[in-house]
Amino acid sequence: MQRLTVPFRNPYDYATFISFYLYYFIFCWLNSKKFYFLPLIMVTFSGIAFSLSKTGLLTSVFSLVFTIPISLILGYTKKTYNNIKIAKKLVYYLLPISIVIALLVYGYITYLSGDSPFTYIFQGFERALQGEDVGSVDNRVEQFDVTIDLLKSNPINLFFGNGVSKATMPGLESSYSYFLFRYGLLGFIVIFVSPLVISIYLLLKLIGRTHLQHKELIYTNLVWLFSLFIASFGSNVTEQYRLSFFYYFIVGFTIRLFALSNMNNEKTNI
Repeated sequence: MQRLTVPFRNPYDYATFISFYLYYFIFCWLNSKKFYFLPLIMVTFSGIAFSLSKTGLLTSVFSLVFTIPISLILGYTKKTYNNIKIAKKLVYYLLPISIVIALLVYGYITYLSGDSPFTYIFQGFERALQGEDVGSVDNRVEQFDVTIDLLKSNPINLFFGNGVSKATMPGLESSYSYFLFRYGLLGFIVIFVSPLVISIYLLLKLIGRTHLQHKELIYTNLVWLFSLFIASFGSNVTEQYRLSFFYYFIVGFTIRLFALSNMNNEKTNI
């Protein structure tokens, strides 16, 4: 079984990283209506599919179905009460959604034919729907259950964690298990939750402003950072080698964009 991972060490990180560009190309298409973004959308979504990451695929589909439409409605409702403009954006959004649906249908047809590179991922979904064991998912659930039991057994560890302690819990895969086990509730909130929540809050304030610069990047950052709450069930995306640099760059870039927007507003009001 071959899975796309380059330049990352595992397919989960690759799928999470490439999803950023999927969202970016979608917002570029919505704002420019330039058709050359559509092949880029197709290529990036195909890249996620070929990673064979169930978490990556589910996270991307969730973002496409829920997060992106909601972000568009929130952003444009704050700036205009013209329902026609909002409806037009959503109509244009149907084209990339149609591309994604077509790719998923094609992948499932090849799976049913018995000669498909996507057998691993579709078999995993079928087993999950039928209530059967799915190895990678079960491992993460078991790690989380053990983490909760260890935290319950010691009030100090509940708040401050167990430290590295690789002999006790080696190879923690989910961010939720990783941060809770190592740093406890305090570290989980301060290190993992707070940067995401603060960044998302700043981006939500930005999308409601008029004369917005770097619009595509702002919406992309919002959708991608929100998606990490889901992606983190499958992988420790914010602390992984290479991917963590990109994550912290996006957080810092978000804060900088908010500061620049405030400076521009102050100049406008002078």
